[in-house]
Amino acid sequence: MFTPELDKYVECLGPNNQTEPIRLETVQKCVVILQNRCKSMNSVTIKTIRTPMRSVEYLLKTLPHLKVVYLVRDPRGMLSSQARVGMLKWKELEESARKTCNRIETDIDEFRRLYTEYPSRLKRLAYENLCRNPVFVSSKLFLFLSRPFSEVVKYHIKMLTSGPIMKCSYCTKRGDALVNAYKWKLNIKEDRLRLIDKCCSRVYQKLAYKILSIQQLKYVKETWQTNIDLMQI
Repeated sequence: MFTPELDKYVECLGPNNQTEPIRLETVQKCVVILQNRCKSMNSVTIKTIRTPMRSVEYLLKTLPHLKVVYLVRDPRGMLSSQARVGMLKWKELEESARKTCNRIETDIDEFRRLYTEYPSRLKRLAYENLCRNPVFVSSKLFLFLSRPFSEVVKYHIKMLTSGPIMKCSYCTKRGDALVNAYKWKLNIKEDRLRLIDKCCSRVYQKLAYKILSIQQLKYVKETWQTNIDLMQI
């Protein structure tokens, strides 16, 4: 993220890469800059979205040095965020909430099963816990991954997760992390809250999220409860 290679990659894409579509051929040419950097490293971090936990067992078996961090979030915040960026239509909320929370529950159960076999290579991380104390939780994450937690890393974490709120759904730096994590509490409507609660209450319980009324949401600071267990970062 903060390497000279990234600057070179952006420069390679051309001066109009933020305002005009980028040709596939250009990306294929420029991405080599990032690939070469990764290949020269002794560790590589990959973020994947909605990877089924059932597929993780094969990866753990075939990649003996692989470690996996399973990131979870309050379904109410997750679905609200998807609606805000156009990935979800409110009229389809009940169906989306049911499918989403069924998938999450399956992943939770699979994660627990895998953890009994790979306790040193699996951890679960609550998004809200990371936002609550980014530096401390990140230090524990780096310890789990056996990576050095330098002052430079600490500086960048502080820079990305603090300061004024920025209105940018896809930016890395968005200001105060905890405020961003719980913005949905101020805007969610009661009928939508009830629909999500109906579909996701079992997930709340398994991941230590509080079941709250619309009135309670307005004055509680957080919905995640500290969940002390060996699986949790």
